[in-house]
Parts: sequence; structure tokens; C-alpha cells
Amino acid sequence: MDKKTAALTLVERLSFVFGKKSFNVVSNTYYQKKLMEESIACYQIGISTELSRDYLSSYYKDNICQKAEPGSNYLFIDLSSGATDKLAVSSFAMIGKEEVSLLRSMLYKDVPRGMVLAMESLGIKNYLQLYRHYSDGSMEKLLREYVFYSKLKDSLAGFFYANDYRNKKFEEYFGEKTEKVTKMLKDMSLNNIFDEDYVSKRRVNDAVLGIEKSSVFEDTVLLVPEFVDFVFKLPQKDLNLEMNKKILALFQDRIDYPSILAQEYTSGSNFQEYFSCLSEDNKAETARHLSNVAKQRNLILDSFLWHEGFKEINLDYMSLYREDAKNFIRYYSSKSLEERKTIIKDLLGSDFVNEEVISWLNENEQVLVREVGLNG
Repeated sequence: MDKKTAALTLVERLSFVFGKKSFNVVSNTYYQKKLMEESIACYQIGISTELSRDYLSSYYKDNICQKAEPGSNYLFIDLSSGATDKLAVSSFAMIGKEEVSLLRSMLYKDVPRGMVLAMESLGIKNYLQLYRHYSDGSMEKLLREYVFYSKLKDSLAGFFYANDYRNKKFEEYFGEKTEKVTKMLKDMSLNNIFDEDYVSKRRVNDAVLGIEKSSVFEDTVLLVPEFVDFVFKLPQKDLNLEMNKKILALFQDRIDYPSILAQEYTSGSNFQEYFSCLSEDNKAETARHLSNVAKQRNLILDSFLWHEGFKEINLDYMSLYREDAKNFIRYYSSKSLEERKTIIKDLLGSDFVNEEVISWLNENEQVLVREVGLNG
């Protein structure tokens, strides 16, 4: 497939899936030039047309998009000719960084052959192979290899003033014993980097180059960081929960875990499973992050965090229980069955006793109190 056909095919697909969200109107000439220079495919559709400058006084994207040629996803407006009352408007089909990211996020499984060929024609790496490893649970090896590669490459900065380090110092920097590093190198068919009591910069560099020359590096290993961020945005039906937990356990210091957990807190269903994968320090960081960003509180998850020892999570209903029995009862009565169970559990674990609330619960929620108490 030639590149122009490939670009038009992919632009059409983006338009079909994302609609107006995939269309861009750009009037800044510097940004227009930058987009074109950084794109991997850019073709003008039709010829430039003129638009009355007065049209922009009532500018709306929906209106101006009607001036675009079919098959385009960018409309460039030339504002540079200030002396005339006419503006040049040009339509383009363009695949740049933003489009590549969108294509990867939508073409990761059950992809029509034409779409695969179009991406290959433009040199766009896709998530198909990575998603297969992810969905069948065989991705852990790739994750470990990427972490290992990253540590090796990062360690080269430590050799800035020296060509070798004692093994013990390298172990402290790398975070693994020399025996484990040697085994990983052997498993990846790479030469050892240690020479008796020293690790050599030259050998570390050779190992990094060896990984980068491997047949799967560009198609899989290089895409791992972007992919592991992507999988936490997958719809529930395509998500592999156990694999995501492994990613968090291995990658938590290389991804934006506070934002991932915040998203699960507000609109997901895997918060507790993900939270359990974090280190103690990162759990504390997540709790602090949620205290600042989550305006709409999740009662059940706040209770979970409270019982995990993160007392900075403000359980407002407990304050209400201590200070205002009538409003607490009104609040409690508005909640779902599972939320009422959570509240009762917290009350049973509290040292404070509000006689008015307890009396009301014994009269109106006796069965639920007994059930929660027995399940403790």
C-alpha cells in the first residue's frame, strides 16, 4: 500500500471512530509548520480556498469544519495576510504524534488487515503483539526485560567519571545482586558485564546495544512504557486484571500510579486490587493524592483506606455520627445496602458511642447490624 493511500485510510478510520474529536483547526502558522514537519504523512486534499475574514468573527469549530474537504482531518487557516479581507483555507490529511497515539489505542485487537497494512506502510508500530501477550498473561517476561534494560541504560550515567565500579556499589545502584543480573543477561543471550570484583562500563554499554539490536526491541520492548499506561484505560471487557496488578507491582515507579488509582477511585471497579500492589510509600502517596484531587468522595473506598491505616482520609460520616445524630441518620438512610453495611462496620469498630444513633439502628436495622457483626 502506498503512503498516501495508507494515510487516507487511517484518517478515514479516525474520523469514523472519533468523529469531530479527530478533526483539528489550526490558525497559528508556526504550529502549522511544526505539525507538518513532525508528521509521518501529510497530504493536501483539494486546493486552497478563500474564506471571508468576517467569518471568523462568529467563529465556531462546527461551522468552519464544513469548509474542510472530505477525507481531511486538519484545516489550516492562513491569518498572515492582514491587508486583505480574505483568508486562505487548506485541508490536509495528516498523521502525526497525536494520530499515532489514537490509532494504537483503537487498533489493538481484531484489526482488519487493511488497517494493519496501512499502519505498516507508514512505519507505525501497533499494540497487536503486545496485547496478545497481555491478554493471555504472558507479558510478564517482557515487563521484566524492559525494567532490566532501563536499569542497565540508566546505570551508564553512573559511569560518567569512571569506567568501572565495584560490584557492591553497582548492586546498590542497580537494586539487584550480581548473580541475578548475570542470570538475566544469560537468559537474554548477552555477555556478562562483571569481571571479578568490578563491573565494566564498556560491557554494560555492549549489553544495552545488544538488547536494542534484538529483533523484538522496536516492535515490543520500546512500546512497553506507552502500552502499560494504555492498558489501564481499556474497557473492562478487554482488561486483564491480573496482568494489570503485575504491571503495578513491577512498574509502579515508572508510571503515573496516583492518577491510575484516582481514576479507579472515582469511576472504576479495581481500586482495592490495584492499591494492594503498591509499596507502602506509594500507598501513602496515593492516599495523599486522593485527599487533594477526589472532590466526590467514595464512601466504601474511603472506609477501606481508613482501615488500611490512612487516617488522612476524612470520613465525614464519622464526624456526623459523633456530632449530629439526626443528620447522620438522614445521611445513612440515603445510602445503598452495601454502603450502609460499610457504615455499620465502622460504627462497630469505633470507640465512640452515640446512644441516639445506636438506638435507632437497633430499632430499624437490627438484622443488618447482626449480619455485619457476625461477618466482622
